[in-house]
Formats: sequence, C-alpha cells, structure tokens
Amino acid sequence: MRNYLVLVLMAALVLCAIPGIATAAAEFYVYDLKFGSTGPFGVAIDGVGNIYVTDIVNHRVQKYTANGSFITKWGNDPGSADGQFIYPFGIAFDNAGNVYVADTSNNRIQKFNATGSFIMKWGNGPGSADGQFNGPGDVAIDNAGNVYVADTSNNRIQKFNATGSFIMKWGNGPGSADGQFNNPRGVAVDGAGNVYVADSINNRVQKYTANGSFITKWGNGPGSADGQFYNPVGITVDNAGNVYVADLLNNRIQKFAANGTFITKWGEGPGAGDGQFNVPCDVAVDATGSVYVTDHYNNRIQKFLFVPVCVTQPNGGETWIQGSNQTIRWEYFGDIGPTVDIAVMKGSNLLATIPGVPVGSGGTGSYNLTLPYNALLGTDFQVRITSTSNATYTDASNNPFTIGPAITVISPDGGENFMQGSPQTLKWNYTNTPGTTVKIEAMRGDTVLAVITPATAIGSGGQGSFNLTFPYLTPLGSDYRIRITSTTYPGCTDTSNAYFSVIPNTSASITLVSPDGGENYLQGSTQTLKWNYTGTPGTMVKIEALRGETVLAVITPATSIGSNGSGWFNLTFPYNTPLGSDYRIRVSSTVYPAWNDTSATPFTISPAITVVSPNGDSYPIGSILPMGWTYAGTPGTMVKIDVIKGSSIVKTLIGIPIGSGGSGWFNVTIPASTPLGPDYQIRVTSITYPACTDTSDLDFAIW
Repeated sequence: MRNYLVLVLMAALVLCAIPGIATAAAEFYVYDLKFGSTGPFGVAIDGVGNIYVTDIVNHRVQKYTANGSFITKWGNDPGSADGQFIYPFGIAFDNAGNVYVADTSNNRIQKFNATGSFIMKWGNGPGSADGQFNGPGDVAIDNAGNVYVADTSNNRIQKFNATGSFIMKWGNGPGSADGQFNNPRGVAVDGAGNVYVADSINNRVQKYTANGSFITKWGNGPGSADGQFYNPVGITVDNAGNVYVADLLNNRIQKFAANGTFITKWGEGPGAGDGQFNVPCDVAVDATGSVYVTDHYNNRIQKFLFVPVCVTQPNGGETWIQGSNQTIRWEYFGDIGPTVDIAVMKGSNLLATIPGVPVGSGGTGSYNLTLPYNALLGTDFQVRITSTSNATYTDASNNPFTIGPAITVISPDGGENFMQGSPQTLKWNYTNTPGTTVKIEAMRGDTVLAVITPATAIGSGGQGSFNLTFPYLTPLGSDYRIRITSTTYPGCTDTSNAYFSVIPNTSASITLVSPDGGENYLQGSTQTLKWNYTGTPGTMVKIEALRGETVLAVITPATSIGSNGSGWFNLTFPYNTPLGSDYRIRVSSTVYPAWNDTSATPFTISPAITVVSPNGDSYPIGSILPMGWTYAGTPGTMVKIDVIKGSSIVKTLIGIPIGSGGSGWFNVTIPASTPLGPDYQIRVTSITYPACTDTSDLDFAIW
C-alpha cells in the first residue's frame, strides 16, 4: 500500500499513546445523525446536497442523500481499468456536477458524471514529472473549473484545467519553510480562488493565491490547543470563507476564519459515541452550513448542524434545589438577534417558557432564575435557548440535569428496623423557606398507609424532627417509607430513598402449649387449652379454631390472659364439630394482635359414636345382623342406622335408641330379598347431632 495509507494506520497507533487529548469548549455544532460506510475517507457534497464518500476498503465511491439514505455506488474490486480504484482518497465537485476522485494507489485523477459514468483520467505515475503523481491524496476545484491536486508523496500542489492539462505546480519539499510541504494531504479552494493546504506532517495549514503565492499559515504543532494540529488531513471551505480542518490525531474538527483565526472546535476521542471521532479523515460543508465528517475507524459519516448558540449551564449533571437561585448561561456566535427565548423541559415536555430575554454581550448571555418550591422533581430536565429572530438558532443542554427537593428525608432513609410499639425520631433537612409546616405520611410501597400528622412545624435552622411511636398494631413488613411534604408547596416533598422494616416487638410473647399438634379430641369432649406468656402483652386474649390456614370459629373474642406467665381456657368441643385431622388453635393478644401463637402442627377431631359391629364379618340370608356401637358423653338419645352397599344406602333404620352406659345395640334379620355381596357397611348417626357419626371400618359380606 502507498505511504499515504500507511500514515493513516500509523496515526491510529500514535493516537492510542496520546493521553488526555483536549475536548471542545463552546460547541456551535451539534450532532444530528450518522450513516454507515465501511472505511470512509474522503467526502464531498454536490450542488443539490447529495453526499459522496470514497470507500477505501471496498475501492469505490458511494452516494447518499443529505440524510444518509443510500443512492448508488461505483467502482468494484481493486483495479486500474477506467472506473476502477485502488484506495481512492480525495473527492471533489465542479460547478457542472462532475466528480473528481484522487485514485491514490493508481496515481491518477478520475473524472465522472454525477451518476458515476466515467469521463476521463490523467496521471501516469508513480512519478514526479509535471502531470505525474505519487500517492495523490486530495483534489479541489475552483469556480473556473481548475483542478488542484495534493500530490502527497511528491510534497507539492499541482494545478490542471478541467481536461487534465497541466498548468503549474508549487512546493519543493519535504520541508517546513513557507511554501514547502511535508505530506500535504488535503486541499481546498475558496470562492476567491485562494488555495488552502493541510500540511500534515508539519501540523499546519498553508494558504496560497491561485498561482501558488504564499499568503499565510497557522498551526504550530503537534499540539491539542485551539489552533494547533496533530496530523491534519481533510480540509474544506464554506460559502462564507470559513475553513474547516479534520484534525486527525486530535479526533476533532477545527473551524477558522479565512486568515486562520480560531473560531470553534468539536469532537473528542477516540470514541464511538455520537459526536465522538476515531480518526476523522475528511470534512465537507453543505449550503446550509451542516458539516459532514468521515469518521474512519468508526466506519461512519457523522452529520453536524451549525448552531450559533450554545447552552453552557445547565449542561448536564447539575442538581438544582427547589427554591434556589440559579443562573442559566449560554454562548452565541455572530448576530443571532437581540433576544432569546428560554424553555425549560422535562423529558420531551415543555414546562415553561421565558420569552424575550436579552441575548447578552460579547458572545455570552445569562438569566437568573429562582426555582419555585413547587417545581417538579426529576432527573430529566433540560434548558433550551432559541433566538427569537431565527428559530433555527437553538440549542439545549447536552445532557439532563436534576431538580431535587428543598426538603430531604434524613431518617428513616432505608434499611432501618423499627419494632412495633417502639418510639422513633423522624428527621429531615430543608433549604431556604419552603413554608412553616409539613405533612408526614407513612407509605407501603407507593401507597399512603396513614397520615402521621397533617401539619407539624418544619423546624429551624434547616432541620426538623418528629417523635413517633409505632403502634403495636402496625403491620409487619419490609416495604415502608416516610414522606414529608410542605403544606404550603405540595410539590416540595421527599420520600425515604429506600425501604425500612417494621419488625415484631420482642419485649413480650405468647406461646401456645396445648393443643400443639398430634392430639385426638372426641366430639363433645372438654379440653383445656393452655399457653404461656412473657412480658405484658395485654390482659386479654382471643382464641380461634383454625382448619388449615382458615379461621373456622372464634372460640372466645376475649378471655383473661392468665397470671404468672400462663393461662388456660376450658373448651367443650360441640358434638356437631366436623370431623378432621387438620385442626389448630390460635391465641392472640387482644391489644397487640401481632403477639400470637398457633398450634405447631394439626390435631384431630374424632367422632363421639364408634361402630363396633359388624366390622369385617360375614352373614347368610335369614341370619341375625347384630349392629353395635359405643358412644361418649351424651350425643342425643336416638340414632339413625344406614345399611350401605358400596356407595349406596340400601336401608335406613330411624329412631333407634342410642343405648345406655356408653353402648348401643340393635339386631335385624337379613331378608331373603337382600342382594348378596361382600361390600356392606353400616353407619350410625346421632339424630340430634348429624355431625356425630361413624361407619364400619371394614366391609362385611351377605351370602
């Protein structure tokens, strides 16, 4: 590859070793959009705003709209035939819309129409004779159609007419004297015919007349100060005569007046973010003042809009406090009119406009703003400055700033553990005078649980506090916050940054002793429920019966907690109590329900009546079927007997005496019509208490 391309690769290596390249100060150019092109190097713009880019990796030219939409391309694999390229670098247009390409490694200039059709070529190098080239790096066209070529490795500028006929040359380097060059890599012509050369290795720009007479120079690098260069490459001139330079190893664009006076700069890097560069190789300006930059190692072209006003404060990252005095600042360039409008935005929403503010003087302006105490809070605010004379002259904060509360919750602010019933001190700070009183609310998640106080003194000396005893009834949880709000300015508010927890008060406890799991209680039986307690969890307890996790019944809403650390309650289980093995008892303080205890595991309720016969026997037709049962307590005086086959009742006997002394008996002769089978049972049920019932444990047979 030619020396020219080697220098680009070396530039990237050098760049990596340069710490802390300076970043732009006032940015009058703002990022607009980007579009892709592998290996972009040179860029030029035609009379209707189309963008042409030399793609050195793919050895071609690509054409785009002003917004980056692809139009066409020409050139293919590397070659030297007409219309082919080997590492095309510079590109330019004449007034007729013809395209000139510096076909660098073919050592020639090729001329095309706007659609890429080949017209002609010249140069037969490498060589140093008139009209020959050695690595031509760039090309420029004046208003008369004359063609200027940066003959890079020959360290000279050559001038031709539109048909490629040699006119003249200048430069006798390599050297650093006025009029000498060391790798001139960019060339541009202004409307008056003056020629500007990016003298890369000398880290300067030189200006000449159309006949090559030296006029001036600027840049004394390598360096990164304003007006210094580190390997300048691309160069162009806008319609007003301003000069733009692609300062390659500083990863920036610099803008100068025609005499070399520094105007502005933008870009930083190396980086891949919007507005950053990684080896910017060339620059072009359209008729509207928009700037296009070939961001070589990022494989993209970036477009920037000319914005002669720039917000400098707030410009991102600041925090403004409600009620505070703040200064909005801006810089401006040239004449943008006598006044500006100031807009305050939250996200994409316009909150307020301050119209007709004087623009300032000497290129800077400012406006003092007192932020209302009711100002919205958030982290997504920006300020926009717009000329009232030209709405296109506008700029906004580069990044959002924050508006914070004038009241700040200090405690609890997240992570604390507060016990039920414990006294705590809520604390806050405030700035300036956001009213005289505040409202305090307790929140769970984002929901207000309770208003702790509708109004209490805000405090003094910028600090306030409130003593709060958390009720014993406060639900347990780890998602609590406190919110403090000015009663005068409801928008002036703050909430705990993170959650705090309400935990059980360990100063007292209740422990259920019996039943605690595994017991078997008969319907109708009387049992003693027992518990122990510590501390002073009130004087009364509520006792509940549970099945699983569901409260079946409140046994008593309030009974004495007991004395000397223990209590008891006699409970007679009704004969109608449903049978089951999933019962538990819960004992709770009536004053502090969080103090409670439940049976560790379930206990069982068993029937007061138990079938003892038949239970797995066998009986022939015509024999006596003896039906017997036992019972506990007094589950009524009469029972009902069901004879069951499979799952069907085949006979019911009603009004059978329950018996005496805890047992009952009833005999029946098995009729001849009785169906035979091994799947018979009997069920005995109290007529008074239908839930008091039992069925044979085992099937019996009739044969």
